[in-house]
Amino acid sequence: MVSVGVIGGGMAGVAAAEEASKRGATVTLFEAGDELSGGKRSWTSLLSGGPSRPAEPSSERLNRLGVKVKLQTSVKAIQGDGTVRFHQGANAFDSLILATGTRLVAERLGGGVRPGVHILSGRASYLELADAMRGYSEVAVVGSGRTLLDVANRLAAAGIGARIFSPGGEVWPKLGDPIRARLEEALAASGVPIMPREPDRLAGVEKVEAVVAGGDVYPCQAVVLVPRTLPEPLGAPVKLGRLGGVAVNSEMKSSLNRLFAAGGCAELKQGSSTIHYDSESSASVMGMVAGANASGGRVSAHVAGCVRLDLFGVGLVVAGMSLREAESVGLSAKQTTSDEAGFRCALVFDSGSLRLLGVQLIGRDAGAYEQDAGVVVSESLGVDDVAYQESSSTGPSPIQRTAREAMRGRK
Repeated sequence: MVSVGVIGGGMAGVAAAEEASKRGATVTLFEAGDELSGGKRSWTSLLSGGPSRPAEPSSERLNRLGVKVKLQTSVKAIQGDGTVRFHQGANAFDSLILATGTRLVAERLGGGVRPGVHILSGRASYLELADAMRGYSEVAVVGSGRTLLDVANRLAAAGIGARIFSPGGEVWPKLGDPIRARLEEALAASGVPIMPREPDRLAGVEKVEAVVAGGDVYPCQAVVLVPRTLPEPLGAPVKLGRLGGVAVNSEMKSSLNRLFAAGGCAELKQGSSTIHYDSESSASVMGMVAGANASGGRVSAHVAGCVRLDLFGVGLVVAGMSLREAESVGLSAKQTTSDEAGFRCALVFDSGSLRLLGVQLIGRDAGAYEQDAGVVVSESLGVDDVAYQESSSTGPSPIQRTAREAMRGRK
């Protein structure tokens, strides 16, 4: 019987442990915390009165499957022979699955940490902000990415004036230019401005009273710092991707024979480089594939990294690569954009094979097309395949309309 060690108790780790156990492996899961987590993405719900502690049905499922779960167990080192070392003792396994997720990197501002500065570094910090924000009317939100957008949206929904300070004024580098422009319109309509300059320092006597950026002073009662997330490979002796995560192929295999990786700690090989997909859906799929293959299977992941957000009065769906990402990994890519029926849709595709590489969609009901976006990217459909698919009785979707526009542009 194959023995499998899983390091990390987030979505990818739990999915990997479940799949490996169902395939007959003996599985041990190690988690550094005191509980199996629902992932960092769930923490923002605390700002809107979400549950203060995550539900833990995954623990019950793993117990029923016979998975040994060892909480509060930090891994010190991973060896090439499948041995996991701890501060006291070691365990050897036939296969290892690294599912350690991402680490948070907070950018500190001049002026130091003082009352009114909230660095969102864990669940406790979100709970602290949820309690303190009742007394705020103006807040500066510093950072970039989907978590920053979610936090700013929840502050605005609570009637708190929020200003966003992002590097280069780019709130989420993942977004293509057409989609970002539409999102910025929605932010402006919601009274959430994106400031053109990065903050230089904080001002105030005993607490935060303002942010100074480019010589201008922006009064506020609090500053919320949203850290960047980077893959956490835990010092594994393997080849790393461009962001420092474990580089894996579609079978979640790393450069080390015994080691697989899944979720936020992994980067999928694409073109001449790697792509990092840090979404709940991709973490689950990658974990299942890693668990299957670590226990002797041979399956491949179809990953789109699909993300859905509903914020500032619009829905946003992002799947696959942006044009910038596709070009960064050496692919010859094109982008086609369409505006129709309240939606803006951007498709990124390989200019030779026409294979769809990415879908980005924004509009009031964009979330209705989340599954469609994930499928066309994960199944590597061609723009021509999507353009000439049979439509529903209500007519072609925004994705189909944009695909047809792309095909007309090739004539």
